[in-house]
Amino acid sequence: MNKRSYTFFYNLCIAFSVVLLFVSCKAKQQLIPEPTSELETQEIIDRFLEQPDYEFVSGKAKINVASPYGSVRATLYLRTIKDSVIWMAVKKLSVEGGRVLITPDSMFLIVRPEKTYQKYALADINKTYGLNGDFSYIQNLILGLTPEVDTTQFWEVNETGQKVEVKTSIKNILHKFILDRASGNVTSGTFRDQFVADGDWQYENYIFSIDNTAIPAKRIYNIQLADESEIQTLKIEFSEIEVDMPKSIRFEIPSHYTRTN
Repeated sequence: MNKRSYTFFYNLCIAFSVVLLFVSCKAKQQLIPEPTSELETQEIIDRFLEQPDYEFVSGKAKINVASPYGSVRATLYLRTIKDSVIWMAVKKLSVEGGRVLITPDSMFLIVRPEKTYQKYALADINKTYGLNGDFSYIQNLILGLTPEVDTTQFWEVNETGQKVEVKTSIKNILHKFILDRASGNVTSGTFRDQFVADGDWQYENYIFSIDNTAIPAKRIYNIQLADESEIQTLKIEFSEIEVDMPKSIRFEIPSHYTRTN
């Protein structure tokens, strides 16, 4: 990852977290029972493809971003309305570093220590920073859910012992998901963009569910941009999540802040 890209990720993390994302149990959220027997492959695939029903999700997590240019640790606060709004804020030592608001067509970023803000058309995120600019994809990624898959596109399923491997194309990015046969949960995977980036991830500690869809509390992402040797690692570990318990979403850019893009 080059320094320009890292600076963007650094500011993004200070302000809220990288847009690549549970111990209390409230509302529709449920504890995940231990599996008692192995699942049939078709049942695993059906669960994998199912999109959960929810309206509002909020959560709290510890985040850690590390690259050759530095590292950032902070606490992430998340509030999201399905298909509509993603709001995040980041604090270090109880001091807010900034906020972000993502809508289906735009992203706004406030960096409080610098008294600056940035505004992007979501479609330009991919061209500028190599991030997928699809709102639904970003929202599912932050929540630890599987992005919506079109099985009429590239689709391949392989069985390997206690694992089921799914290869598919999502938003023109090749993904490979490894699913556990006992629980049906995604445990790891890889992604590869033909021109921009590739990487891998691991999911652990499936503690809760949204509409009976299991959610990993701990996620680790390793990302490498095209033509760069450096790898950036993002770690997220949620300690709280609430489902369908709406909270206020406040986002206002102070008039004395300077736009930097």
